[in-house]
Amino acid sequence: MEKIGITEIEIYAIHLPLHEPFVISYASYDYLPSIIVKITTDTGHVGYGESVADDHVTGESWTGTFAVLKNTLAPKHLSLLEKIRKIWSVFMN
Repeated sequence: MEKIGITEIEIYAIHLPLHEPFVISYASYDYLPSIIVKITTDTGHVGYGESVADDHVTGESWTGTFAVLKNTLAPKHLSLLEKIRKIWSVFMN
């Protein structure tokens, strides 16, 4: 099995417009504040994920979730992958 490595993580904070308002007990929304994550591998494969943070449901804000993903989780993940690649190359050579 071929190993695939993540080479890039892109994170976008967007307001996704809705065709009709999304109505729930505490609010009505014309858009959803979404976070899109795009991951690219060293083989050129691309994958996408989405998160919709909701202060009332999860206690997480849109801006806070974006900041944690962009400034902490993504960089740490890429840094860890680079360290693993370096260690792996020592053992394989």
